[in-house]
Amino acid sequence: MGTENQVQSEHSIAVILPYFGNFPNYFPLWLQSCAANPSVHWFVFTDSKVTYDYPSNFTVIQCTLQDVERWAQDWLGDDIPLIRPHKLCDFKVLYGGIFSKWIEGYTHWGYCDVDLIFGDIRSFVTDEILNQYDKVFSLGHFAVMRNQPQVHEMIKAFALGPGVKEYVLLNPHTTLFDEWYGKWNVNQLFTDNGLSIYDPHCMTDAYVGSQSFKRTFWKHELGWYKPEKASNLMIWNEERGLTRYFVEGGKVQEESTLYIHLKERPMQIHAGLVEAAKVVGKRNQWAIFPSGFQVWEEGKAIEAGDFGKYQEGFFQFLDRRGSRKWKNGIYRLKLSLGLIKRQGSYENIKQNS
Repeated sequence: MGTENQVQSEHSIAVILPYFGNFPNYFPLWLQSCAANPSVHWFVFTDSKVTYDYPSNFTVIQCTLQDVERWAQDWLGDDIPLIRPHKLCDFKVLYGGIFSKWIEGYTHWGYCDVDLIFGDIRSFVTDEILNQYDKVFSLGHFAVMRNQPQVHEMIKAFALGPGVKEYVLLNPHTTLFDEWYGKWNVNQLFTDNGLSIYDPHCMTDAYVGSQSFKRTFWKHELGWYKPEKASNLMIWNEERGLTRYFVEGGKVQEESTLYIHLKERPMQIHAGLVEAAKVVGKRNQWAIFPSGFQVWEEGKAIEAGDFGKYQEGFFQFLDRRGSRKWKNGIYRLKLSLGLIKRQGSYENIKQNS
């Protein structure tokens, strides 16, 4: 995907991904989408012992969550805890400092989630954009910023500042520090300090409350995310990247998209899809539908009837949404019973807010 442009790029990008526990069942497909972006290098920090066919643009570091906690404390202070893996979301914007020794020499660094499938990254993150902007994208799924010590230190100072440290770093809940949300977030920090953010609507962030893929966007006037009405289907191709299909004006339209964020969806995988992708000399292509990953032959068109045919099943949708609410309820119960530690300073902030 855009290999010529990627090889000639004047900028190098390192993406940091700490992940603990079991990777999703479609992790091999995620790896394929990353492999098709050879000028981006991923550093994966994980305790997973499962053997995967990692691409050449990957460095895998075996470690534990406690190792990452120790590295974070070395940079931020001994009183900073990492209670659970999901709390890493609030530390994403601090990875540049925490993992600085791994990303030396790269002009830019970024972070990402694993519940994504990437398209052609360099067609959306061009040299022109990297030259012009300090931070590329504003959401927590995927973002890139300049690899400069002064930027790392600015974020660190903000995160350790009065109120922010207590509410963000010492808070056992995730606070969306890496997104446009709440009183304190990294995007507001950038804009307040005159640093520029490039934030186009070029990705597909799938709405959790729908059986189909509906894109959501941050709405400043609402202070939250709002889904579009149109449904989407995706085709991934190792040469063309990720294409989204949607109906507009009664016709099926298509356009390239940076990635799809599957967000909480347990995806089914068509039998033989991963194995078929390994066949030498065969162009790799597959579909990403709400019903799961499908084998999709080259030249086969997306038709209007496919948007209903391949959407998530009703009972599958109910099970997915119910399961999420149940897990959140269990976590809140553990907090109320004191089974998950809280920081006293966070309690003071909460009582005085």
